[in-house]
Amino acid sequence: MTELCIDFRRCSYENKEIVEKVSAVLMSAAVLCTGAATVLPQVAESGIEAQAAGNSFASAAQINVNQSYTDSISRKNEVDYYRFTLNSDSKISVSCLHDYVDKNYPFLCLTIYRDNNSIDRMYYTYFYFNVRSSQTINLGLPKGTYFIEFEAANWNSMDYTFKVNASSTSSWEKEFNNSYNSANSISLNKNYNGVMQDRNDEDYYCFTLNNDSKVNVSCSHDYVDKNYPYLCMTIYRDNNSIDEMYYTYFYFNVKSSQTINLGLPKGKYYLKFESANWNSMDYSFIVNATAASNWETEKNDNYNTADVISINKNYNGLLQNSNDDDCYRFNMTSNSEMYLRQHRTKTA
Repeated sequence: MTELCIDFRRCSYENKEIVEKVSAVLMSAAVLCTGAATVLPQVAESGIEAQAAGNSFASAAQINVNQSYTDSISRKNEVDYYRFTLNSDSKISVSCLHDYVDKNYPFLCLTIYRDNNSIDRMYYTYFYFNVRSSQTINLGLPKGTYFIEFEAANWNSMDYTFKVNASSTSSWEKEFNNSYNSANSISLNKNYNGVMQDRNDEDYYCFTLNNDSKVNVSCSHDYVDKNYPYLCMTIYRDNNSIDEMYYTYFYFNVKSSQTINLGLPKGKYYLKFESANWNSMDYSFIVNATAASNWETEKNDNYNTADVISINKNYNGLLQNSNDDDCYRFNMTSNSEMYLRQHRTKTA
């Protein structure tokens, strides 16, 4: 029985294809040897050396999530491509480790793409020379296949080790949810998580009220000692005009907030979060809803849309701001003495 010793070494960029072909031939030879058992190399916990990352989407090296890989960038504008698959909707992040260099400028540009007809760019960031260990923000991604692109941001040869951290979840946003048409469907009274990637990011969610309901939205995020808005939240009704029903801001220095109560008629609604400032941050939210027949149903702001109410029954309503009008309509079947009792409550 012939013993084969295979030595893989990092070759120059131009010799990548030769390495891949030789590797394929040797592995095939090992398997075809009569009586020879397939021997896999022992993997160190600190990382697995990648087999010459591809230089295009088509030649991207296949990798596994939650597994470390090591490769190198040898010249400016060199690009390494990897491909991984999420078998379920997941929360992911990418961690990267490299040697320290006392230079405060980018070493690598990382971009994540979704493998679909248009190869959508999902996220990008930079890793810096003077930060040895970095991790991207959390991203909620739907199941599918994705590409990672590493591009040299400066002309410095260096090894890097990276890992795609992924955990299956049904409670994170699924990018791209940046329009009404791509809104994530969510359930009522259930906690969800999302992330604002940058100033231009918008996250859309949609939910359905099966009954006229009282609704409010709770939101929480990390505390930042800044007294200005972090998120702008808007609720829209899904009708011909996509009516805006309510909007508010959540602030950096308030970790947990809850909107006012809204009386909404049954139907489909959109919830939009958009960044009020250029800061990336995770957030979590719940659309709290309880069926209620004694709440106003927005928009009841004119005679034509007035809520029909019964006499001798208590109702609740809310004036959202100084421009809000609430109209109600009722019928009197006989001449009667009538009085209106109003009770004002303090809103949060």
